[in-house]
Amino acid sequence: IQRVEDECDCVLEIALGCDSLAQMEGHIEKIFSEDTQGIMLSSIHRSKGLEADMVSIVDYTRIRLNHDKMTPEDHIQEKNLQFVAITRAKKVLHLIDESFRDE
Repeated sequence: IQRVEDECDCVLEIALGCDSLAQMEGHIEKIFSEDTQGIMLSSIHRSKGLEADMVSIVDYTRIRLNHDKMTPEDHIQEKNLQFVAITRAKKVLHLIDESFRDE
């Protein structure tokens, strides 16, 4: 449920200020373009192999999930994902904890 809510929030943010579906598609293409300069939004999976001087990880406490039903392999994958996330920064890493934001 949380993942779906996050995806809906992302779509709503992208749609702000758009007058048409084509304009929204243009925003999405620009956000996920390989030629992006300035701020780049990316999933951790997509950031693998990339680096930047400054990286901010939003809601970093959600990177490492820990559920009773996870297998040992799942735990290893989560640890690897966390490693990828925190090693993308060359100079500055910002860890942003979204649990403290005002609703």
